[in-house]
Amino acid sequence: MMNNELMLFGTSILYGLVYGFIYAILLINRENIKHLKITEYIEDFFYFLFITITTIHLIMVRNEGIFRGYIILAMIFGIALYFQTLHRLLRPIQIFIIDSIKELIKLICLIIKYIYEFIVKIYKKLFKTTRKKENKNKSQNQKNKNRLKNINK
Repeated sequence: MMNNELMLFGTSILYGLVYGFIYAILLINRENIKHLKITEYIEDFFYFLFITITTIHLIMVRNEGIFRGYIILAMIFGIALYFQTLHRLLRPIQIFIIDSIKELIKLICLIIKYIYEFIVKIYKKLFKTTRKKENKNKSQNQKNKNRLKNINK
């Protein structure tokens, strides 16, 4: 019985470390990319929703639905432990990952932009050629109508 509770306590600390890691990524993201306040509120809402769901899952699966205060205390301890120790070590790695993702997204957007511009350029050429033919046909039709009018007179 005591061994199970120690395992639950250790698992709760690990959950807290993960929660701290995820929140650190949110903080770094906010430093690198300007956010509206409403966006920050939405990010926080989903963060706390994630924490709530995973904590309830932990309590239901590992402790048969019995709520114990030390589970929450262990998670808080895990978050504090992360920010006091691992955060200083992992922050440069997290910044590198976020910057790499930003650059990848920029590259993908640039590729999409060039593909779009290429397609538009081809479309304009095709449309321009078709339009010239239409104008030529219209002018030819107008000439034919004028000839018919002259013949009828």
